[in-house]
Amino acid sequence: MNEELDLKEIVKFMYQRKKIIIAIVAIAAILGMLYTFIIKKPTYKVTAQILIDKADASIEQVITSKEIIQDEIEATFDKTSKIIKVNTEISNKDEALNTTNQYIEKLQSKLEEVYEIKKFQIIETPELLQQASNENYIKDILIAVCVGIFIDGAYILIALNLKGLTNIFEIEEYLKIKALGVVNFDNNKKQKQDVYISENESIQYELKRIQANLMLNNDNKNPQTILFTGTKKGVGSSYITNNLAMQFAKIYSRILIIDTDIKNKTLTNVMNKKECEGVTDIISSNNIDNVNDLVQKTKVENIFILPVGIKKIGEEAFLTENMLNAIDKLKQNFDIILIDTSSINEGVLPICLTSIAEATVLIAESGKVKQEDILKAKMEIENVGGKISGIVLNKNI
Repeated sequence: MNEELDLKEIVKFMYQRKKIIIAIVAIAAILGMLYTFIIKKPTYKVTAQILIDKADASIEQVITSKEIIQDEIEATFDKTSKIIKVNTEISNKDEALNTTNQYIEKLQSKLEEVYEIKKFQIIETPELLQQASNENYIKDILIAVCVGIFIDGAYILIALNLKGLTNIFEIEEYLKIKALGVVNFDNNKKQKQDVYISENESIQYELKRIQANLMLNNDNKNPQTILFTGTKKGVGSSYITNNLAMQFAKIYSRILIIDTDIKNKTLTNVMNKKECEGVTDIISSNNIDNVNDLVQKTKVENIFILPVGIKKIGEEAFLTENMLNAIDKLKQNFDIILIDTSSINEGVLPICLTSIAEATVLIAESGKVKQEDILKAKMEIENVGGKISGIVLNKNI
């Protein structure tokens, strides 16, 4: 979403996904416990301080000499106070104490030999601590829980911003738009003709449900002209248009498909192989008298098509009243008119047509369409006085 996220919406989303959110924190806490109790190696720290009677700068070289010091030991010398500080950190607590004592013995011997020091006083005796210096179970687990909460926050923000509508219930609950149904787009056919005519029984059943929801809508019952447009390119609006035409043809004798997808001419190419005049020629000629003469029969009984046409025109040409007048004339000869067009978020043409059609059906890809795309399409339809009858979720199988 481009707009700011509503706190109420976030709370609602968190409640709906509470099991996932709790699970993320619980898993993080468990991982934290596994790390602190099993993976993390305890470190035992031993410290000591030694007072000497000389402050020669070269003494520091002796106390850090590889001859007497080990990797686990850190030694520093303060020339002002003449104090040598020793820190030893080893995972074995007995070894930590023994290593420190061995270092002190070697150091004393070396300093007496090289600098002939008389005073070597241990002012902080090395002691063995029973608890590891890095042993802080509560802190480790709290850090893990905080990481889990951070992951939850990221999940919520990403989910709300990139959320795809996965089912019809989410559409009606979140967007308050009627969900007409879900169709599994059968794209496994090899023949182009077959791609747009489904014989799958489950798809046929769902198409009947969509048809019933569309025609029995209390807000817009029995529309004669129905526009089909996608929320984006390639979501299958032509597929839905063609297959719903098959359903309408079972109960009506004259069904007309108008192909206004002037860029792709999808249904024109599928149902009418030859190049012939059509919509664009009517719009450009300003003459609608012969519009019925341009309608072509298809191979399917009771279904006719008005193809895109030969004339090249821009989308802005549809802003004139020619299209409205042409459809009014066609309505006298056909029971149902289905208009296939490009994505409403891609150009001006679909917006023009929504103001003409009695009903508009949005086609969206299940699980991938964003709420903002649906809301944008809804706004554009309603801004020009169009009537959105609902949404069909199309899912590739």
